[in-house]
Amino acid sequence: MSKARKKIFHLVCSNGLGHFKRTNELWFHLRNEIEAEVIIACEKWQFEHFRSHLKDELVSDSNSICFNFLELGGTLKWQERPTQYDWNAYKNRRIVLKNIISKLNLDLVISDNLTSVVDLHPNVLLIGSFLWHDVLENIEEKPEGLKAIISFEKELLRRICPTSVSIQEITMPALKKWTNNKGVSWFIKRTYHRPSKLINSKEKLNVLISTGLSDAGTAGVIDLLYHLNSQLNLRFFSGKATAKKVSKLDNLFIHPFHFSASEFKQIDLMIARPGIGIITEAIEFQIPIIAIDNGNNKEMNFNARQIAALGIGWDAINQSFDIGWFFHSYDSKIKQLKQRPTDGFIQIKEILQKRLNNA
Repeated sequence: MSKARKKIFHLVCSNGLGHFKRTNELWFHLRNEIEAEVIIACEKWQFEHFRSHLKDELVSDSNSICFNFLELGGTLKWQERPTQYDWNAYKNRRIVLKNIISKLNLDLVISDNLTSVVDLHPNVLLIGSFLWHDVLENIEEKPEGLKAIISFEKELLRRICPTSVSIQEITMPALKKWTNNKGVSWFIKRTYHRPSKLINSKEKLNVLISTGLSDAGTAGVIDLLYHLNSQLNLRFFSGKATAKKVSKLDNLFIHPFHFSASEFKQIDLMIARPGIGIITEAIEFQIPIIAIDNGNNKEMNFNARQIAALGIGWDAINQSFDIGWFFHSYDSKIKQLKQRPTDGFIQIKEILQKRLNNA
């Protein structure tokens, strides 16, 4: 008699594309490492956006993992209009998820950045580098609904103290404080070997602009683009979301970018809102990164400081960008990018197997 597959429910945060992309990459690399059925629960728009990017191997019958996708709707967009957060909608969402989880006879629930489910199953694992209540607590004028959510999640973490997995080099302090945190290496299987390069003002450089889906940091990016373009010979690239925000720039032509491996290999520099997804790509393709944002996001501020501390780029959020930094330290950033620890897939596989064996 064959051994029954373990059953895993993976809830993906609906805030942006990076969470779903990380989930996609994680299970692609683990598809033959664990015997299980994995139900990936996400927003319909996330799945539709990445449908064309889903690797064929992820849904192949030859995998030891059987994948299913569950489309959810109506989730809280954590960074979208935080002043309109509704406590009742949050509670109702928990009820919906509780009903789904209770009916599936699960062995493990993985929650991507969402604290609200840690008490809905006896075996829950958080994945992510930060906690939403910690990031949102930084908002000055918090509505009552947001205050209630923050208070509830703090108490939930005090009571449960769940296990969390995060990239060790980019883990925010609150995650270590509120959870049993296990730091792992970057979720990168192999890196592109980028040759060393000395920068001068005449050489043409390819620059990727990435500001995510929100408008945060757009003004700062535009100012920085003009500043750099006046002193360097640059060719700019961006995806559709960023292109819409910077398309009206005078005298700056933005080339389309589709985030393929071959395109990343042609990029010399990133100017980006430093979410963990774009930082991971900077490390994978060995591209120095200038971190930019509006300064109001606690996670982005922390990530920018870490980028500078690790020596893989420049923090243009918490301090003014000096073009002299760029000329004198570009090659050292490449060298530090090469030093980052990778293949966290091995570590998380061991964590998942242990959780499943104890289920």
